[in-house]
Amino acid sequence: MTLARAEQAKDLAYTSPARARRLAEPLVDGDAETASVALHALGMASSAVGRLDEAERHLRSAISVASRAGLVVRAAQARGSFGYVLTLTGRTSEALRALEVVPDEIDGVSAARLRMQRALVLTEIGRFEEAAEGFAAALASNPGDPLLEATIRNNRGLLRAHQRDWRGAEEDLAAAERSYVASGHRGRTAMVFHNRGVAFAARGDVPAALAAFDEAAARYEAAGRNPGLLPIERAEVLLSVRLVAEARSAAAAAVAEFARQRNAVDLVQARLLLARVALVAGDPAAALVEAVRARRSAVRQRRPGWAAFAAYLALRARWEMAAAQASAQPLVEVPSVSLRSARRVVEALSREGWVVAELDARLILARLALDMAAAGLGGGARSVLAQASPRAGNPCISTYSAPPTRSSRSGRALLAVARAELTTVAAAASTGPAELRARAWHAMALLRLADGDVRGAEAALRSGVDVLAAFRDGLGATELRAHASGHAAELVATGMRLALTQRRPAAVFGWAERWRAGALRMRPAKPPDDAQLAEDLAELRQVVADPKQLRRQAELEQAIRARARHATGIRSVEPTPSRKALAAALGDHALIEYIESDGHFHAIVFANRRMWLHELAPADVIQREVEALRFGLNHLAHRMGSERSRKALEERVNQSAARLDKALLPPLEETPLVVVPTGALHALPWPALPSRRTRSVTVTPSAALWLRAATAATEPGRKIFAAGPGLEHAVPEVAALARRYPEAERFTGRRATTTNLLDRLDGAELAHIAAHGKFRSDNPLFSRLELADGPLTVYDLERLGRPPSQVILSACEAGTSGIRPGDELLGLAAALLALGTRTLIASLVSVPDDTSKALMLRYHRGLARGLDPATALAKAQRTWADAAFQCYGASSPLVQGN
Repeated sequence: MTLARAEQAKDLAYTSPARARRLAEPLVDGDAETASVALHALGMASSAVGRLDEAERHLRSAISVASRAGLVVRAAQARGSFGYVLTLTGRTSEALRALEVVPDEIDGVSAARLRMQRALVLTEIGRFEEAAEGFAAALASNPGDPLLEATIRNNRGLLRAHQRDWRGAEEDLAAAERSYVASGHRGRTAMVFHNRGVAFAARGDVPAALAAFDEAAARYEAAGRNPGLLPIERAEVLLSVRLVAEARSAAAAAVAEFARQRNAVDLVQARLLLARVALVAGDPAAALVEAVRARRSAVRQRRPGWAAFAAYLALRARWEMAAAQASAQPLVEVPSVSLRSARRVVEALSREGWVVAELDARLILARLALDMAAAGLGGGARSVLAQASPRAGNPCISTYSAPPTRSSRSGRALLAVARAELTTVAAAASTGPAELRARAWHAMALLRLADGDVRGAEAALRSGVDVLAAFRDGLGATELRAHASGHAAELVATGMRLALTQRRPAAVFGWAERWRAGALRMRPAKPPDDAQLAEDLAELRQVVADPKQLRRQAELEQAIRARARHATGIRSVEPTPSRKALAAALGDHALIEYIESDGHFHAIVFANRRMWLHELAPADVIQREVEALRFGLNHLAHRMGSERSRKALEERVNQSAARLDKALLPPLEETPLVVVPTGALHALPWPALPSRRTRSVTVTPSAALWLRAATAATEPGRKIFAAGPGLEHAVPEVAALARRYPEAERFTGRRATTTNLLDRLDGAELAHIAAHGKFRSDNPLFSRLELADGPLTVYDLERLGRPPSQVILSACEAGTSGIRPGDELLGLAAALLALGTRTLIASLVSVPDDTSKALMLRYHRGLARGLDPATALAKAQRTWADAAFQCYGASSPLVQGN
């Protein structure tokens, strides 16, 4: 009976470790066999919750007790689990010795389990062919134990994912899940979903990977099990879509946790992830520290695969640090990274099968050769790309120098090295994951530039951007799409430099539009568990106002973000707008699209069917003026300080506005403007500029989005007016405005709920909402409007089938957006424009409640006179507070006839 309970504890160790511990602990003082099995169970349970020191101690005791009693089979069984724990603590050679030979006395289930455990160790150290043979032998020798077969298949599923055998991996994992459930070990299905997530991530299916990882996390928690590498692998997926802050936090936490556990094997991967995150975040010094530590540990553990990858990250970190240091003197050879060391890294990566890392290391090797050739030219002719060389902080684009007229033997040799490496990388342009293909196209562009083929280089860069666009568009969640745009930064920056250097306005415009706000051109996809998402949003509205429920609010927000990320996207992006289509839609308007390249602003102006390019001021100068203007506007709008201080502040605001006007706007007199900002200019209240006061200006994330909105068909429809709680003037504002529109629907007091409003907003022609607004800089998708039942967030808006054609948000900060690379915007305004709202009136800064009513009355009077929204707003603006509101999207008159 006691032996049976010990066996039961061992079976439950990975399903319910706490229960296994309770069963096993009273049995360690029993007879030798019972004690050995109980200690084995305790070791497995400790391993399941991450207490590896404790696991090792119990398993050593189990082996010792069984060996002294001559229990060969029990000793071998415990040695199998001991070998796995040794692997987790980095002692893989010792682990393989422990599992090397299956004793003759052992057969059946025990022999099959030992073979499986050895194959698992081989998988951990990257010896995949041997591991596959071991798993096949384990399955062949299993006499029919369903739990063991499930475990073998679950582990082999992960191996097959590493081998990119997607169908085989899913077949094994599905069989393992069925067997675990059938044998009553549902808790072990967490491992199946974990491995599914790894497989989906390797395939590049981010939504499916996140869904599998989230399900695995829930099942690990329900079983009381340690999730092992799950946080690391999930963070790697987040990093693949450039969710850098979240990935860095997870990586740092994992490093601390694995160090506490003395889990040396997983600590290597955690440090490598932290190094990768630091590189993406622009912190190569921190990346170098973590990569060097990880490499030392991997070498000690005799894990050449991870050692090679760590060496690659160290190479990239050193190269980026050296390139940033040398950027002020672009023809100075970088001494800290040698061709020889880079070649050693390439060879190691090739040997260990790191395909993407190998190609990136080859790119680094080629760029080093090009830079060294340039350093030896001493004033030789420089190429187009060299003339547009990167500034500090962006060393990812090589400064290529053309061969001099009097070339040296060493210079020709270096160029030959670069050409050979770039040719190798370019050969991967049609295969592999998106990241690999994009880097290959980048290499092809550099190779064509080396041959003087600028047009061919631009075509290669465009192909690389298209590859990454397809990857981004496969994501359904707005958040993931917006962050994933950062992947194309190098390609677009290179193309933009080429176009700017050659002073080609049409080419500059094409590069600006190719990647700008691309995520906003697609509707967000609904996640598969949309009903649960709606329930979480409803609960969030209930708890958000209660300061005692901050923890629950955070949990709900995390659940909402996670579910939204599970959505899968469909590619449906409008192409870059043609000049002919833009000219026809613009009419007498002028479009100004701003570009930031290497720390300077430029502007493309398109008016009267002509396009021309302006070089503007340095970006840091413009940013300081924008910040000063916003600061002053906010203080003047809220009438802060004494009358004397306000007058002084008003003078400074006027000066900042005048300087920005002169720096940013060409003399277009009365011409109505369509403005496409970039970077810091997204925060600029354009109506505050002197030349735009009382004159029409419309702000849009991209020319493509403006064209879509300007040419969309409109029909008469519902007019919705709503007032949120806590604003003294909101209800009078809504009441006064609603009287202007026959059959207007009014929502005030308890009727002004998110549920009521969302139902009537769908398909409406006009919606005017006066409410408290709040922009969430930590997560713009939780920016909100306060209604009677709680906040209306971006996630709520994204559930609309068809948003109102025109939306007026008489609320603070409703026009503010979080800005991501590629001018991807996140926030209330961005969400409405992405969904298809044609025109949005919203404020960029906080405005007093009592000032907006008069502005809104004047604005709607202008609409009634037939003015378009941008003109109506411009004519209505009279105070500094009014200048905080601006027109977004496209401006067209309200449809009459309702």
